[in-house]
Amino acid sequence: MDINFIWQTVITFIFGVLALRLAGRKSLSQMTAAETIVMIAVGTILIEPLVGKELWKTFAAVIIVIATLYLLESAQIRWRFLERLFSGTSIVVIEHGQIKLDNLKKIRLTVHQLEMHLRQSSVAKIEEVEYATIEPNGQLGYTLKEAAQSVTKSDIEMIMKMLQTIEKQLGTAGRLRPYENSADNLAANDNKKQAAAQDTLFREVEESSTKKL
Repeated sequence: MDINFIWQTVITFIFGVLALRLAGRKSLSQMTAAETIVMIAVGTILIEPLVGKELWKTFAAVIIVIATLYLLESAQIRWRFLERLFSGTSIVVIEHGQIKLDNLKKIRLTVHQLEMHLRQSSVAKIEEVEYATIEPNGQLGYTLKEAAQSVTKSDIEMIMKMLQTIEKQLGTAGRLRPYENSADNLAANDNKKQAAAQDTLFREVEESSTKKL
């Protein structure tokens, strides 16, 4: 096999990846019709010099491209700068509920498109977002503010534990209530006895006064 053909395939593949990186970080489902046509055209133009040869060379080109992709992915795992070069990094587009317009311009994303991504993720207000990023694959990643986050299973378990603790405390207070009620009853009985004694005293005074008259 011609060694020049192998190098041409590898170089063409690397050039194609870099060209698609320059074209933007949008997944196929997010591309417009024009962007989709451009991507297909770039792929066709890049592969045309390779597939226009003998059949076995066409198969060899496919194998070389797949092998190059495998080696490139392995290299990205080992060397971080290659990952930034070929795959890119996440771009922060919302921070503390505020849109970072400069970063939106870098990835050529409009505010309306960002709001569309948020609505598709069931986020109603930008102010509810603590952080939002556009990932290298074009998808939106976000973290809601604590007040806007939905309740998780761990939150429910924590609330249940708190309720159980409160219930135990209330149960202890409930056991104290009979004693409190008994004290109240004793005080009420004392008051009744004092009132009865006063009534008896008044009657005796009245009777003695009547007898003297």
